[in-house]
Amino acid sequence: MHRNDLNRILPSFYTQLMHLTIRRAFVWWRLQRMRMTFLCILIVTAVLMGAFDRYIFLNPAWYPINYMNTQMALALLMSVYSLRTYGNAQELPMVWREFSHGMSRPAFFIGRLFVDVLDMFIMSLFFGAMYFVVTAPDITFYSFMVPYVLVAYVSSGWGYVISCWLPFEFNSLGPFVSALLSFVFGGILGLPTQMGVFLSNPMYELIVGLTSFTRWGVPMIFFEYLRQADPKPESLKMKFFYSNAVRDYNKGWHLPGDDGYFATGTFAMVSLGTALRVLAFFGLKSINRSKQV
Repeated sequence: MHRNDLNRILPSFYTQLMHLTIRRAFVWWRLQRMRMTFLCILIVTAVLMGAFDRYIFLNPAWYPINYMNTQMALALLMSVYSLRTYGNAQELPMVWREFSHGMSRPAFFIGRLFVDVLDMFIMSLFFGAMYFVVTAPDITFYSFMVPYVLVAYVSSGWGYVISCWLPFEFNSLGPFVSALLSFVFGGILGLPTQMGVFLSNPMYELIVGLTSFTRWGVPMIFFEYLRQADPKPESLKMKFFYSNAVRDYNKGWHLPGDDGYFATGTFAMVSLGTALRVLAFFGLKSINRSKQV
């Protein structure tokens, strides 16, 4: 492309990006009632899960199953919440009409991503903070919260992918698909009791590493808890589970020099969440193309 052509396109893109971001911010502000309702659901879920883990099931705070369940719940709620960013059935016809009149798809996509970052951070912060307060683990709040923010980053990416790749006729299936993916990628493929199986086979490890957020988020907290609190399991059952979890997770891939999983998990989930957003953008460009003219 000629340099003069680029000079004509780039100002238009940045102008549209600024305009669309500001417009989305105004819409964001008007949706406070819906956002507060969803936030209340998140808080109640975190409190109930924390109360069950600490007072009814009497699970130790280092127990990886606790974190798998909470991260899966957060992922389900965040992916469903993120569906409305690009898949609002009432809004889509207007968006397609604007595309046909010259609105930049990259500017539209990036502008909404910018505004959604605030929602993603608020939701994950409140969810993780409430669970942290109820269970009172012997770990710093920062070390505890980072994996939850990263899980929200990945799961919101799955929400974008679903909303951008589902044909308009199947738009109502978005929540069902989100629930299914959260259960499979967060539950089945992230089971701490099965990590020995997944991480012993290079093909299984690759599949789990590229899809499961709990495969990274759970050991991030687990190994940080071991490093900071050095827990001593009391029952024979917990000693057995503890030693198996340490052995099985250590079979997996690590970044050089990363004794635990914190840097490795951060790198993996940031990469996965970013890749999902790129995939979602290609879906926005290609799916429902016949309606965008």
